Amino acid sequence: MKHTEETKNKISKTMKNRRVTDLPPWNVGLPSHRRGKTYNEEYGLERTKEIINKLSNSMKVASLGHIVSKETREKIGNSNRGKTVSFETRLKISKSQLGMKKPWATRKVGHKVSEETRRKISLYHSGDDIFTGFKQDFKLRLRNIRQYREWRYSVFKRDNFTCVECGHRVYLEAHHIISLSDLIKQFNIITLNDAVKCGELWNIDNGISYCQKCHVEDDFHRAKFGIKKK
Repeated sequence: MKHTEETKNKISKTMKNRRVTDLPPWNVGLPSHRRGKTYNEEYGLERTKEIINKLSNSMKVASLGHIVSKETREKIGNSNRGKTVSFETRLKISKSQLGMKKPWATRKVGHKVSEETRRKISLYHSGDDIFTGFKQDFKLRLRNIRQYREWRYSVFKRDNFTCVECGHRVYLEAHHIISLSDLIKQFNIITLNDAVKCGELWNIDNGISYCQKCHVEDDFHRAKFGIKKK
C-alpha cells in the first residue's frame, strides 16, 4: 500500500516536531524473550534437543549456497579483532559441541596420506609449481631443478670439463662468482617460479669450474663443508 501525498505531508509534519528520544524503542512490539530474556526465563522451560536440532538444521538449509562478500568478511574480521572470549563463553561453546562430528578429527589412527597428496601440500606451502623434495632449504631445492643442472653443465662444458685453477680433469663443482645467496636477495627470489624467470641466475659467466680442493681453498663458505669423498 502506498501513502498519498497528503498522508506523507502529515507524517512529515508530526515527525519534525518530535525528538529522537520521544520515539518508541525499536523493540517495543517484540516478545519479552527477544528483549533480553531467555526462552527459559520467559516460559519457565528449556528447549528440547529435538527443537534445537530442528532450528539448527533450518538455519543451515537457509544459509546453503550463501556466499559472504569479501567486504563483509573484512568488516566481520575488523569488528572481532582484539576481542577476547571469556572462559565462561568458551566453556559454553565446548559443551554445545560435545558429541559433534568434526571433519578435521575424522582421520583414522594410523591413516597414511598418499605421496601425491603430500606433494600437493608441499607445493601449496612453498608456492612452487615444481616439486623437488620434502623439507628442504630453498637453495637446496633450487639446486635440484632442471635449470640449475643445465647451468652447471654449461659451465663445465665451457671450461672443457677441467678445473680452471689446477687444470685437473676430476670431479668438478660449479662455483658462483656472485654468490647464490646474493643473487637471491638482489632479485628478490622467493619461489622456484621466480628463480626460473630470473635470467641473471642462469648466466654462465657467473660460474667457474673448480675441483673440490680448489673450491675449498677459494670459497670460504664452501670450506665449511670440507672435501666430500667420491
